[in-house]
Amino acid sequence: MGRAARDSSSTNARANPYYNNIIVNNAGRSSVRNILPSPMSCHLQAFRVANQQPPAQPVEDLRCEMNGGPSFRTRTLAITVGQPTPPTANETFFVRESHIRTASPTIDTLVAAAASENGSAHTLALPQSCPAAFNTYLKWLYSNRFYMLSSSDCSELADPATGVIIDAEWIKWEACYALAWQLRDRAFADALIDVAVAKICAESSYPHNIGNAIFGASGPGSPHRRLALDIALRLWDAHDFRIAVSDEPNVGFLAALLVEIAGRMRSEVLPLERFAVWKAEMGRADPCRYHEHGGLKVPCHRERRPFAIDGD
Repeated sequence: MGRAARDSSSTNARANPYYNNIIVNNAGRSSVRNILPSPMSCHLQAFRVANQQPPAQPVEDLRCEMNGGPSFRTRTLAITVGQPTPPTANETFFVRESHIRTASPTIDTLVAAAASENGSAHTLALPQSCPAAFNTYLKWLYSNRFYMLSSSDCSELADPATGVIIDAEWIKWEACYALAWQLRDRAFADALIDVAVAKICAESSYPHNIGNAIFGASGPGSPHRRLALDIALRLWDAHDFRIAVSDEPNVGFLAALLVEIAGRMRSEVLPLERFAVWKAEMGRADPCRYHEHGGLKVPCHRERRPFAIDGD
């Protein structure tokens, strides 16, 4: 996906689009036992106090209810993704059935249909999906992280006159975004929008094709489309509009953009904003502005717990 560079001094900077985990260690409360301490235990206690070391983890913390903890009785679903023809061979992934069916209505529907016909379903095929994108999806599903970067990624200057750059990471992002809507996993799609915003702000550049990608995959009325329109309305210059028209644009995107421009021409001036101004306010007032979950009345993807394998 091509992107236009802005503020070259920060082009190579990268921001982590993800969120840090906070680990809280709640020490359990030891029960009092009427046992006289041995000389050795007294010596160890005095040593700890003198060296200001925290007490050892109580043994009671290691003993839990037998019905608690993660379950390993759930079935595993084998999902074959892609076509078995060159140049890209298909791949088979193994995932907890309950976990992915909860996340993806598409998978849930396909498994339910196969089970009604055959009595059970342990395998599934997604021939129209991208294996690399699906691999990224599964890793995100368990970790809330996007493992998309590669040392082989490269950015090529396609047009020195306009500053358009071919960015391999945006190409992979577009494949993942299309997959998110194929699977109907709105949390995954929202998270990808956050990745896009983080990358745009970190590198002070934006992808020309993001309007085509978002309008081509998302449904009508999706808040994601607002991001593509905001970028075009506030940041595009004459070169950007020429590229958009000549690059097989999505008709729905151009139509929505025309409506926005026409409406504002009658009521206000449309200045070309400095990138720094747009970046400074991105997500400050409403970090979920471009998210789908608001209309669905479900929590934001940021509230997901990584490696959530407890229960089924």
